[in-house]
Amino acid sequence: MLRLRSNAEGGGASIAFFPSCGARGMGWDEMSRRMIPASGKAGATPELGYILGDNADPMALAGSTAQVFLGVRVACAQCHDHPFDVWKRKDFYGLAAYFGKTRRVQSQFTNTVYTTEAEQTTVLWPPEGVEDGAERKPMVPAFPFELDKADRPKPTDRSPEGAPAEAGAIGCSQDQEQPKGRRGA
Repeated sequence: MLRLRSNAEGGGASIAFFPSCGARGMGWDEMSRRMIPASGKAGATPELGYILGDNADPMALAGSTAQVFLGVRVACAQCHDHPFDVWKRKDFYGLAAYFGKTRRVQSQFTNTVYTTEAEQTTVLWPPEGVEDGAERKPMVPAFPFELDKADRPKPTDRSPEGAPAEAGAIGCSQDQEQPKGRRGA
């Protein structure tokens, strides 16, 4: 799922990172915040396994990030507008632009692999060969779709404190069966 490679430098540490996060009670949200923008030395920063799993390629990272963290497959929009969904090719390039400055670097002297951020992005619009003679410009990072207010979770969705109020709102008494994990106090 996360394209971690055990044979890459730091790969073992990257694979061990996930069970250690679970043992410490780290949530998926925090793991995501540590993996997606990770930079540093491969062996010293286990979170880099996600970025290095795709060799810091912004196009591959855009496709895998959308699938793993957003639950949507937008990788086909790298080559063409999605045939039956809302995202267009330009949306995909906007997402890829978030990774456009990320570079995988390998030291010639020590063979150490690390990632860093460059000044210039590698994600340009329009794509090569699409508009002949058109000047290709750096793509501005953009989220591929807007979230409506209704798409956001409510603060009480996962909190035990909100469970009694929520139960009352849907007409349950405290002794009636409530959804698992939402028992009143």
